[in-house]
Amino acid sequence: MAGRTSRARRYSGLFFRKPRCDGPGGGSSIRRMRHAALAFLFAAGVCGASPVYTVAEPWVRPAQAGASTELFLELRASEPAELIAVATSAAARSELVDRRGKPVAAIALAPGAVVRLAAGAPRVRLSGLAQRVARGGHVPLTLTVRGADGSVQEIPVEAEVRLHSPSH
Repeated sequence: MAGRTSRARRYSGLFFRKPRCDGPGGGSSIRRMRHAALAFLFAAGVCGASPVYTVAEPWVRPAQAGASTELFLELRASEPAELIAVATSAAARSELVDRRGKPVAAIALAPGAVVRLAAGAPRVRLSGLAQRVARGGHVPLTLTVRGADGSVQEIPVEAEVRLHSPSH
């Protein structure tokens, strides 16, 4: 029995050895990275960093010149904000609409939440297209977002012309 115990101890050191944290790539460099990240976050908070907005999967449906189409996408804000306008040279008019297609002044963006502009939800209608938007093409747009503090930020976006959402 004593032989088995010593053998178990001997092998346990081979398979269950704790990683060393004092060499290159070890704990000291991890600590340095943590300190740098904390310093960055502190500086961003002290300096009044701007809100962060992310746009994912922007797309429009194909349509003929002079017709209308709709812009769909996912939008996320780091702080309370609202989408107040969308501009494009591809259409004579763009307007924010609610889930029933009625014009609205703005679309609210809750901090950290994903707001989907989609069919049956708030979205953007592009009317009076300057030219045909064909499948595989792209439509340049500028989203205008107003933060809770009144700051306004313009976000350039290029929407792909597709028949359905990229996540399908």
